Amino acid sequence: MNPQDSPIVLFKLLPQPKSLEDDSKESQVQSGRCQVVRCSSTRVQKAIEVLPLGGCTFECKIESPLGDFAPNLASNFDYSLVIRSNSIVLSAPEEWGALTGISTLQQLLLTSPQGTLRECEIKDSPTFPWRGLMIDVARNFIELSVLRETLDLMHYFKLNVLHLHLSDDQAFRFGSTRHPELASNSHYTKIELLELVKYAADRAIRIVPEIDMPGHTSSWFLKHPEWALGPFDATECEQFGPHQACLDPSNSELMNVVFDVLAEVVETFYDEFIHLGGDEVDFTWWNESRKVQEWARDLSITEPQELLTAFLQPVFEWLHEKGRTPIVWDDSLHESLPSNVVVQAWRGRAARDQSVGLGYRTLVSAPYYLDLNYPADLHYRYRPDIGSKEWADTDALKLQAPSFHYVQENIAHFEESATFLPLVNRKNGDILGGEACMWSELVNSELIHKRVWTRMPVIAEQFWSAKEVSVMGIADVYERLTVHLKALKQIGFPDLLSMQDVHPCQELEPLFEMLEPVKWYTRHLTLEGIHSRNSKEPASDVPRPYNVLTKLNRVVDRLPVESLATRRCLKDLQEQHDLSNWISGWRKQYNVFEQMVSQYPDLEELQEVSNALAMLADIAENRAKFSDHLTQPFGEYTLPIAHAFRTRI
Repeated sequence: MNPQDSPIVLFKLLPQPKSLEDDSKESQVQSGRCQVVRCSSTRVQKAIEVLPLGGCTFECKIESPLGDFAPNLASNFDYSLVIRSNSIVLSAPEEWGALTGISTLQQLLLTSPQGTLRECEIKDSPTFPWRGLMIDVARNFIELSVLRETLDLMHYFKLNVLHLHLSDDQAFRFGSTRHPELASNSHYTKIELLELVKYAADRAIRIVPEIDMPGHTSSWFLKHPEWALGPFDATECEQFGPHQACLDPSNSELMNVVFDVLAEVVETFYDEFIHLGGDEVDFTWWNESRKVQEWARDLSITEPQELLTAFLQPVFEWLHEKGRTPIVWDDSLHESLPSNVVVQAWRGRAARDQSVGLGYRTLVSAPYYLDLNYPADLHYRYRPDIGSKEWADTDALKLQAPSFHYVQENIAHFEESATFLPLVNRKNGDILGGEACMWSELVNSELIHKRVWTRMPVIAEQFWSAKEVSVMGIADVYERLTVHLKALKQIGFPDLLSMQDVHPCQELEPLFEMLEPVKWYTRHLTLEGIHSRNSKEPASDVPRPYNVLTKLNRVVDRLPVESLATRRCLKDLQEQHDLSNWISGWRKQYNVFEQMVSQYPDLEELQEVSNALAMLADIAENRAKFSDHLTQPFGEYTLPIAHAFRTRI
């Protein structure tokens, strides 16, 4: 059988299930509710009643008794689903698996012809217990309604951990009642967060909170400048990028506040895990503080990384006394880091391998940074447990990609410059799974779904299924991704692939659909900034163009990260199809561009790239010669289809 004709492929589920048998029949379904014959779970019954399954009977068999308020790391998400003759039987060891089976049933409904449901038998289970998404709500506040929509989408794609990055240099979003002055103007109350935890649990999702410390804490000093060990200006909280601010481990009053805040976090979030950050600590304040250095000498501490562990150690012990397990970013790896801490690896393959080699339970995030504007297929090539050689080979493939040419040196330098202490390996730790990260410098409540969900579903498949990747598999996952993003409109989500919300000027859609935002941290640092890093000039000499006050309302903010139109055009090129429709659109946008700019002056920044696309139309018809400048960034925009014409020369 052709792999493309297998039942699993034909059903277009995302993630794909472990096993599927197709009966090659269809049940007819109607609007309205199904008849629930048996179901001991109120959550499952509530979920099934919103699906249009009129004319069907539904039976849910859960082996274990109900009782847990929320899932945990050890929860069982296995399920089986049998659909035959307008009868649906869902079986699972635990309620969480049954809820997961509901997501599969919803996908089958949304991707089948209206009024039908394909008869089949599915047996499914996840590869990894931790299938997460981190949302940074500190740099830009994300509305609760959007977080609830995020949880709905996570359930649909079988993710089970929402990691909320609640504090950073820019803001403190946890509404402490013991220390209310710490909370930023836009924050979540404890009641709101408790309700969110319940909303998540109803979808078989855990919420893990993060209060970042001791670095990334400038926001703590807004109302308590007396805690600062060095110079502090309140306007620093408006800026992105590195900050010197860090908490003082020798200040007993401040450390009491730390424990007060964490006590409230523990009261609010039911999950076993509490994230403490521990990343990117600038040791300047500690090194220059006589008080901190005396405190360190009393503890026989001689180096900064050991001082970081000394700050975190009492917090670890306090959390363990409360029955909680701390998580830290891999910057905190040290020989004195307790073995019962979970490490989240974000600084590349070396971080994952060192964490696992030292015996730590490890979360893998390095290949899944959604804020870097990488395409879906690149994320898809990495499994959390990918072998070290395969990871290195995939990294090399990324650096060779034509669309990354202007940041290749920066990416290589960034990944090579991560420093790790020479620690002796112990018994290997477990890879718990993966967690994609959406840092929010350049997203807000309006933009975050387009930035996350045009790629997150394919990552979710690797967290659930850990699939081997092939050329055919990549083409298939893009097809399934497109099917589901379009299907989600049926349940009230916007069309994340549409160009209509990019800009009111629809006449320039042939231009918009061919554009992508620049990759890596180019938008954060500017082209000049990344070039200065390559030339070893101080990066600080080039100001960052964005801060918390920047309005995210340009075309580059609303563009999808990846131009799927470019993929379609590239396919036409490779298969030598007629390009006349593409060429016509490219010329049309050029011909009306000046008129459109007179109506929409904000579009003027696209003048150069509009000209470039028109030039590609001429090149496609052999009326002009290719120029390398077409493959370069045009400010914050790129024209990825240009690389295809370059290879035709």
